[in-house]
Amino acid sequence: MMTGHSHALTAASGAQVDDLIHDARSVVPTFPSPPACFTLRAQQRITNNKMTRKNRLSSVTDKINRLPARLRPWVLSRVMGRVIPFAGTAGTRVEKLTPNECIIVMRNRRRVQNHIGSVHAAAMGLLAESATGFMTGLSVPDDRIIVIRSMQLEYLKRASGDMTATARFSDEQLDYVRNTEKGDIEVPVTITDETGTETVKARMVWAWTPKKR
Repeated sequence: MMTGHSHALTAASGAQVDDLIHDARSVVPTFPSPPACFTLRAQQRITNNKMTRKNRLSSVTDKINRLPARLRPWVLSRVMGRVIPFAGTAGTRVEKLTPNECIIVMRNRRRVQNHIGSVHAAAMGLLAESATGFMTGLSVPDDRIIVIRSMQLEYLKRASGDMTATARFSDEQLDYVRNTEKGDIEVPVTITDETGTETVKARMVWAWTPKKR
């Protein structure tokens, strides 16, 4: 017997969600795999005209964030899993996604575990990369390509249970991403286990450059 929540999910998984997924999949070229010897000079040029229009990914998430609160994580997770298929294979749950904040949860299930029953180190890297990349991707204009430039992970202690990655931008950082034609930025992210303990210290640097015409 379907509960009210199940009915709501069924309704949300119809044409409306399919349309959102279709829109999201058109954003995939914004997230290519980085070249093997990708480098980026420190020189950056800030454009004179501020970029105020939304990119396609941001337009999709704006529609999702107007859905009832209980449905948003499920729809966000499904849509972003289609945008970045590898992230979807780990079963991550996107709890929140806005230009200023992204919260993603990874349940401690067998598919992501290591030999001692906690979330695998590589899976934690995926969690940090997803949270920072999704958030940054909301603000990089469509005429630029975004790639991960570097990632450093320091494992502080054994994690317990589910893992949560929280990435945040200040308004100044957000303005820089939106209005810098070519640049890079270290994206702040915190990774905690189910006890609220920070078990991994991550340093994630994302870069973007104009697409070749």
